Amino acid sequence: MGIKKKKQSPKKPVSTSPAVDPVTKKRLDLARKLYRDKLRSLNSMSKLAPVRREAMDYDEIWAKRRMTAAVNLFDQVAAVARPICPDVEGVSDFEYEWLAHNMMPRISFDWNERVCNTVLAAAMWILDQLREYGCFHDACLLFPQDERIFEELDLPDIWDTSHDEDALYAVSWIISHRNDDCVGGKNARTELQRPYMDLHTAQGTHRQDVPSRQLFEKILAMIPPQEIQRAVQLFEQTWWDVVRRNYTSRAAHARMQQDIDRRFSEYHQQSKAFAEQMKKSTAKIMQQAMGMTGAVMQQMKAVQSNLPVSAVRTPWHQSSLADLHRKEREYQDFQLRIQQFQKQEEALNHEQERLEDALVMLVDTMGSILTIPKKQRSDMYFPEAASAWDDYTMSDPYALCFAFLYLLDQGSDLPWAYPISLPLMEQCASVLPWRYAEFEEDPIDIWTHFDEEQDAEVFGHGKTDLPKRIKVPELEDWYGTFYENVRESDPEYRESRNLVQIVYELTGTVMPRNLTRYENALADLDYYGITGKKALHPLLYCMTMLGEVRHRTHTFHLPDEPTDAADNSSVEELREKLRKLQAENQQLRQAAYESSRENRELQKKLDASEYSAQADRQELADLRSLVFNRQEDAPEEPTDKVEFPYTAKSRIVVFGGHDSWTKEIKPRLPNVRFIDRTMLPNAQLIRQADTIWIQANALSHAYFYRIIIEARKYDIPVRYFSFASAEKCAEQLALADMG
Repeated sequence: MGIKKKKQSPKKPVSTSPAVDPVTKKRLDLARKLYRDKLRSLNSMSKLAPVRREAMDYDEIWAKRRMTAAVNLFDQVAAVARPICPDVEGVSDFEYEWLAHNMMPRISFDWNERVCNTVLAAAMWILDQLREYGCFHDACLLFPQDERIFEELDLPDIWDTSHDEDALYAVSWIISHRNDDCVGGKNARTELQRPYMDLHTAQGTHRQDVPSRQLFEKILAMIPPQEIQRAVQLFEQTWWDVVRRNYTSRAAHARMQQDIDRRFSEYHQQSKAFAEQMKKSTAKIMQQAMGMTGAVMQQMKAVQSNLPVSAVRTPWHQSSLADLHRKEREYQDFQLRIQQFQKQEEALNHEQERLEDALVMLVDTMGSILTIPKKQRSDMYFPEAASAWDDYTMSDPYALCFAFLYLLDQGSDLPWAYPISLPLMEQCASVLPWRYAEFEEDPIDIWTHFDEEQDAEVFGHGKTDLPKRIKVPELEDWYGTFYENVRESDPEYRESRNLVQIVYELTGTVMPRNLTRYENALADLDYYGITGKKALHPLLYCMTMLGEVRHRTHTFHLPDEPTDAADNSSVEELREKLRKLQAENQQLRQAAYESSRENRELQKKLDASEYSAQADRQELADLRSLVFNRQEDAPEEPTDKVEFPYTAKSRIVVFGGHDSWTKEIKPRLPNVRFIDRTMLPNAQLIRQADTIWIQANALSHAYFYRIIIEARKYDIPVRYFSFASAEKCAEQLALADMG
């Protein structure tokens, strides 16, 4: 019998991954523990557990990616959050809260996408860039030709003014299927449609050289890198802005918690002291009561022994009625104090519960914060916490949706940090046109003529339906030739135009003939508080124009049916010739388009150069005037050319100036935006201005150069006040605004 050899266990492969430092390991261990605790809770939901795990990105592969992102971003977020909301023992702990919120089960991006349609918004941004930079036709050649594959997409019913439905479906499909051909990686059961966090993206195995990836990357390669970078920078700025606002609200809640804890501590001290006092008083009362009982017993014994009662010294006879009343009042005071303590404890507990509800509410509703009225936010989060979001806006949701997709595809950790990215994308979705309402055509066809007087009551249309408070704006005279082009210096050569001609000249659009179709919508707009002729008239015209285009008629040309076999062959030959001619025509159109595009680009550059040169000349003239007035001490008496207060015609933002100067000039220019000289210049504010004015006598160099750089970036003209007095500066600005 041979000797059996001992079976050797296979050697474990030596790990080549870099060593994890103890601090990072501690954070990862905490994240795993938080994940496992929540996973046990999800798994206890029997049959619903797998569905919920997938809907919340809680399967192992996605959870691991979330852990990695949370730990990788920890130090960066802590550097921003902790100065705003410092750690306070028993109140706020950044490390625990950041990791706990990252590992919290949340409805995933892909699950939300079914109602948000942010992929469509990203597709629109891509198409806008392709058209802007003359690459749209090249991209069309890459789009899938079989339109039947688009049937799986459930896009909202929209009519985009810039791109047709086929283009929207094609790019949305390319985005959603960009990783279809990727192979390898771990297997994971997934039934959820995942346009964002698919299996390969979660594992980091999506950057493969396969057809689906090639198609997606070819489309992205047509977009200039600077436009992509601009969108990414906007996303990153908005992401960190949400971080700051979130922890500003958290700091307000932490301060409120500290105040409640302090009052709880004072309450416990007072209640403890009262309990001690009540204990001593109760013992004293009991002792006195026992003494009284002993005195009564002595009297009874004296009576039984035939002794005179006066021979026995009793405290009972020494207690007066006033003492009894005093003890009764003391007892009542104790009862009243006990009730007061109970009410105080109930009030503190109620405040604690409200604060805990506000903390949960902020986490749960941050994604819809842009749609919650400010008054309601104050009630939900408390005023101090809600004020952090008062001036929060969403500047370009389409660019943000694309940037989220792009950063996700590039392997960034930002999209995987769910406490910030999930509400940010929900905020983007909340301001998209299709988020809260599905377009439905009016069941009564307002595009066909009907007798308004006879049919108003039957069909629910016409002015008779409108409440009396709503006044229908008078229709403009679109064909009255009241407008002259003042650019023509000689009045004798000016030709009068009407509004229809001006709209066509500027847009190439022929206005609808019936501009009263949407008068019935005045009542609907009134519910939103949109009233007044100035606001309603352009809005109604815009609605009418878009509605008319959506319902435009189309003429179909049908080919004749072939009659015999001989005709069939000739038809095929004609079809072949037609295909060749169409191909040649397409090439010629493409060449003509490219030539036209180049001409437009050159003209744009020329116009931009002339505009920039003109702005530079104006800025130089202002600076020379400023230097001259300072050196010569020129008089600053106003010329009475302007009547104040003056309402500016354009959007003007003013930087600099002493507080006294600002206080004096503001009433003269009520609709001009004056920025506090200590406030950091805001790029968004500069970008939205028509003109920037600078009062240089009270503005730091750092702020001055930042304003100039931002203004140059967006071609915003910069003007300088040449004087020190507020009245003269107001006159200078008003005269410039008058042109």
